[in-house]
Amino acid sequence: MKYWYLTKYILKLLLFNPIELFKEIKNDLNKDFKNYKYKSKNKSVLIFGLPKSGTSLIEEVLEQLPYVRLNRSPVRFYIKPNLINPHSLSDESFKFFSKKKFSFIKTHTYFNEKHINLVKKHNVKIIFCFRDIRDVMISRYFHILSEKKHWQHNEIVNLPTKEGFLTSLTSLKNYPLETKENPIEEYYNWVFNWLSFKDINNHTVLWYEDYIKDPTTYINKILDDLDFKEFKAINIENKLNLMRKKNTKLKLKSKLSKLGKSVSTYREGKSGTWKDFLDEETYKKFISYFPGPIQNVTRN
Repeated sequence: MKYWYLTKYILKLLLFNPIELFKEIKNDLNKDFKNYKYKSKNKSVLIFGLPKSGTSLIEEVLEQLPYVRLNRSPVRFYIKPNLINPHSLSDESFKFFSKKKFSFIKTHTYFNEKHINLVKKHNVKIIFCFRDIRDVMISRYFHILSEKKHWQHNEIVNLPTKEGFLTSLTSLKNYPLETKENPIEEYYNWVFNWLSFKDINNHTVLWYEDYIKDPTTYINKILDDLDFKEFKAINIENKLNLMRKKNTKLKLKSKLSKLGKSVSTYREGKSGTWKDFLDEETYKKFISYFPGPIQNVTRN
């Protein structure tokens, strides 16, 4: 059972999409074989960000570099730590990073003393990803509608749009874990706490809105902070655009049902959608659910 996480991943691809499996094996082995060419010392990278905040975009960028996703690769032998919350970390989480190979993992790790001590202890590169929380919560709502396995799906799928959105912010009905925070409180506090915390070395802060304004400058910041001078941001952006064009006609539900690295949570990726989605009354209710001022969790 120790290697069940990896075995399950490989078997699922082998049975339902063997072409994707062999493609991933070839691609990841090729990356490891060529990693000696690169001077960057940032072998291990953690992406910290809330769902729908642009973390998938950073994953896509790192996939264009020598990095291999630690928990979604047939060549990394990652064992998922036995933790109650899937977004927690432990010392065991870090032992699968290699000192010689480029690896990364994405997580929505909560702000607490345990996680702070872990990232300090292991001294890995951290990329914090933030996005306007108003757009995040709207994107989250549409994700819930498309994801039948989401714990809020059955509760809100048949509600009118505005009622369903507001319910998605506050309801804890059917939530699988013990918590005192509803979704909007959890998301607000996650952003506020990590955004306010400065006592971590070797980290980068990225805002998704910067990518919307200027993709190449955004990607260049990642390349500079990870110390990769062998790649050009414009080439990476062109590749990402080609990938998205292939998925343009697919609905989010179809993207979520894909296997392996081909799975996608990308919806529209726009900025400022809350201005069109929320009428004045709904917006006031939305803001009233925040446990603090909105200025604390948006970019100044």
